[in-house]
Amino acid sequence: MRRGRLWFLAGTVAALALAIAAVMGAATAAGPEGPVGSDAPMAVVLVPGVGRTELVVVDLDSASVVRRVVLRSLVTDIDGDPTSGCVVGAQTGGIGSDADDAISIVDPRDGGVRYVTLPRSDPSQVECIAGRALVLHSWVDGCGFAVSAVDLASGAVTATGHAPDGTGMWADAGGSVWTSVATSSAQVYSLVRIDPVTLESAPARSAGITPSTVADIEDSVAVIGSVQGDAAGLGRVALIGSKDGAVLATGSVDGLPHGAQLVAVVGGSLVIGDWIGESPESDALAVLDSRTLHQVARIRVGSAPCALTGFGDRLLVVDRVEGVLRNVDPRSGTVEWSVDLGARDLLCSKVVVLPRASGATLH
Repeated sequence: MRRGRLWFLAGTVAALALAIAAVMGAATAAGPEGPVGSDAPMAVVLVPGVGRTELVVVDLDSASVVRRVVLRSLVTDIDGDPTSGCVVGAQTGGIGSDADDAISIVDPRDGGVRYVTLPRSDPSQVECIAGRALVLHSWVDGCGFAVSAVDLASGAVTATGHAPDGTGMWADAGGSVWTSVATSSAQVYSLVRIDPVTLESAPARSAGITPSTVADIEDSVAVIGSVQGDAAGLGRVALIGSKDGAVLATGSVDGLPHGAQLVAVVGGSLVIGDWIGESPESDALAVLDSRTLHQVARIRVGSAPCALTGFGDRLLVVDRVEGVLRNVDPRSGTVEWSVDLGARDLLCSKVVVLPRASGATLH
């Protein structure tokens, strides 16, 4: 099993296997009929649970749940595509014969869903770049982990390839997909950049960091992770030039039990979390200046912030234990509002934001 965001996949699938069998093939379950909030910015939250996997759509203007979409099998990752206004889900499914082989393409404004069958089963992670979904499968063979590229407008699989064996995290920034690859038996990880069109991979500088994730910072890529030999709870951050790969700045994040694992870009700040699904679950987040990488604040939010994203100058946080989405001032930690997601004690989650624009209808 790969390290990184989907380390929990085996346990999640086992816990939900019986429930998944009951919902395979289920259609969407929409909230309000017809399009809702067509001009409003939307947050879409992945809520996996016993018996169903939901996407909960939150209108960010009214701070209210406007739709719930039930997908046909276990979804382990989602990403938003601003080009189409859609959200794409990796339909992992269950174990063995219960494994799924599709991505879901969801229009959160009207609840429409399409499923695109992939050449391999077990899609586990997905990133969207310019109208294309780049899907990493759990399926591994002699060439490494299978990758599929899907054009979201047509639903056509436009390319297939492989990520290097030993692949870890899967994230997009700077117009590319980035992953971490084990380079030795000591589990030292290097950073690899994958072209979203050709699926060709190339090594990239990471300032010695074993990456947990990456993020866009204007004309650079922020690499978040740790350095082998670091003390527990110490995270590292580096800014890498998007075009030339030069290391522009480095910084440290301390005081988080599991180091630097999650990141959200919020205005001129990077917000770092450490959730990996293991005890102790911390309520702390570190806030860094996005250019200097100096830590400027440390805030506490809820019980277990397991998913983060930016929304303008505000931070959106999913609390795994309490099952709520919070809108937070990243510098003070003040909670502006909270929305109940309808389930507590989530196994995992993710939140993505779609901008103030109407996406393409899927019907």
